[in-house]
Parts: sequence; structure tokens; C-alpha cells
Amino acid sequence: MVQRRTRLRQAAWGLGLVLAPTLLAADTRFALDAAEWARPRSAEAVTAMPAVRDAVRAWAQTPSAELVVRHPSGESGLLWGEELRSWLVALGVPGDATVLAVGGGLDGEVELMIRRTTNGGRQ
Repeated sequence: MVQRRTRLRQAAWGLGLVLAPTLLAADTRFALDAAEWARPRSAEAVTAMPAVRDAVRAWAQTPSAELVVRHPSGESGLLWGEELRSWLVALGVPGDATVLAVGGGLDGEVELMIRRTTNGGRQ
């Protein structure tokens, strides 16, 4: 019985070593829809938006990460992404830790994504 437990622990450890890089490499995403963004905005309102609150919290807890703002294509999508990025900077996320990106296929939402960087990034 003890030998079986030891083998199970070794198998679990080996599986963890195999899966860990995959889990660490996965991007974390948070969606902010147009209806929520259409509400009047203030610092209090923006920080109360679950996607913004959770994305900033996840970014702050992830060393060497950047916060990517993926927005719909077109002028209005770009304006939405730029305004959200400005709010993030105003609320304390460094500008060099935020990235704007066109999200192909996004319609009616902005996606906040925590992406680990390989170039050293924020420590």
C-alpha cells in the first residue's frame, strides 16, 4: 500500500512538471461588454467593473506580465480601447505595462488579457 502511494505521488509530481509550463504560459482573459462600458464613468465606476477589477488584480499578482487591451476593429473600437487604457494608467497601471491590440472577431466587447512577457518585463 505504501509503495502504491509513493508511485501515485511520483506520477502526480511528474504530471505537475509536464503541465506547469502550460498553465503558466496560458493567458488570463477578462471580458468587458459594451453595455457595461456605456454607463457613466468615474474612477469609482471603472474600478467597480468586474473585468477591470479582476484584470488589474491578476496583473498585479503576476510578475513579468503586461495587461493587453484587445478591442474591436474600427475607429470606435480603437477609441474604446484607448479610453480604457487611459483609465488603467490613471488608476495606477504603468503605461509601459499596457498594450493595445485589435481583437479580431471581438464585437461589442473589449478583452483584458494578462500576458506573461519573456523579455524581463515588470518584476
